[in-house]
Amino acid sequence: MKKILAFIITSFLLCTVMFSKGFFGDRFFEYKISVPFAISNNCFSVDDFMKKEAVIDFKKYVNDLNGENLDFITTVNPDVSINLNLPHFSIGFDAGLDVFSNIAFSDGLLKFMATGMKINDVIDISVSPKIDIFVYSQANVGLKLSNFNLYVRPGVFIPAVSVSGSTGGIKIENTNSGINIITDTVFNTYSTVDLESIMSDPETFDFDYSVLGIDLAFGGDFFLIPRLLKLSADARIPIVPATMNYQIATSFSSSTTISLAELDAFEMNIPEAEFQNIGSAAYKINRPLVAMGYIDFYPMRNFLDLRVGGGVGIYHPFMTDDTSEFYFQYYLGLTVNIINMLKFSLSSEYTKQIFVQQAGFVLNLRIIEIDLGLSMQSSSFAKSWLGSGFGGYLVFSMGF
Repeated sequence: MKKILAFIITSFLLCTVMFSKGFFGDRFFEYKISVPFAISNNCFSVDDFMKKEAVIDFKKYVNDLNGENLDFITTVNPDVSINLNLPHFSIGFDAGLDVFSNIAFSDGLLKFMATGMKINDVIDISVSPKIDIFVYSQANVGLKLSNFNLYVRPGVFIPAVSVSGSTGGIKIENTNSGINIITDTVFNTYSTVDLESIMSDPETFDFDYSVLGIDLAFGGDFFLIPRLLKLSADARIPIVPATMNYQIATSFSSSTTISLAELDAFEMNIPEAEFQNIGSAAYKINRPLVAMGYIDFYPMRNFLDLRVGGGVGIYHPFMTDDTSEFYFQYYLGLTVNIINMLKFSLSSEYTKQIFVQQAGFVLNLRIIEIDLGLSMQSSSFAKSWLGSGFGGYLVFSMGF
């Protein structure tokens, strides 16, 4: 009888520990690999092509854009981190790659496809690429109190490549003698290393660490009403901009005239790229500045979390050219949390100038945790609900 009672008590204690929130919520040591990615546009959606008899309505696309550019956006942010979590203190390090690409076209091409051209009509199609690739590393230091948490994340970053300040495009003229197609585009590519020398002789690679940039992320949270209402905030601000010492101008130039007699036999020739090494540039650049504040409401303790947030962001903050862009951000979401072992979440947010409608799932088995999510995205709010872009993330954590 005593053995049976001891077995029941031991099993009960083990189950209590195993299925407690703290057991699944806190790992002493962990390493984490995360891979978020997304690709989207603000015009075409999956719904347009999932019909039995798909019809490409260019007039509808022109009306949907309403004079705005046609954007194709890609983001990738793989990251690896190691963290040590003590009862009132945490420290860790992470490193990753932050890729942002936005290739924007004016709506001239869609207007041409929608309405055609009359004699003496002129269509201008501008191309505006914004591409940034950052390599970064940062330390994570946190202070944990009963109802109050703080963290700071000083980081260094290297802007591997940045494409901005580009000009030109394609001009199409419909004349009595034929159609003139004029291409005149220049893309400015900045780098922290001499790309031309490396491509011709990789052994010449010599990195100058004085070009590194520095920024600082920080934040905190506290319970305004214990176990019911929590306030939190986080931000990242530039401290020292990185310096990109090399510039390459890539140009596409051509002029073609198509007579009406040659129209049927015409073959489009894509102009060859011409590269010009401008040399020293001293182009200063920062990672985006962000600042967000959140309110978390827990109507059912930790089982349900309702979150609302708002803030601002600045793309290319404190730049001397005209590439800086200020924008507001928001977050709305809910999370169902079953003793930190299973979590389900739904959210809507505007971040990095992209609307994201996302669903997430977490399976936490203490030693191993898998966090994954899928989203629909677009720079247009309406299109973000229609499948104009898709994204996802996978986070794998392991520790004890």
